[in-house]
Amino acid sequence: MINYGPGSFLSVGGEKYALKQFHFHRPSEETIDGKGYEMVVHLVHANLEDKLAVVAVLLQKGEDNL
Repeated sequence: MINYGPGSFLSVGGEKYALKQFHFHRPSEETIDGKGYEMVVHLVHANLEDKLAVVAVLLQKGEDNL
């Protein structure tokens, strides 16, 4: 888990959520149409009332980027 400093936000339904931390799971906890992924990063945001908005980015191993 990496705690994130102030300054990054997203807006959901006109409400502002600040990025608080991100962390990884291997393998991913989520699936799409039954397909699992090798890893996921969860970007955890909170509004002023500490309600959370979490963005999950599914990661799959690919070719090396050179």
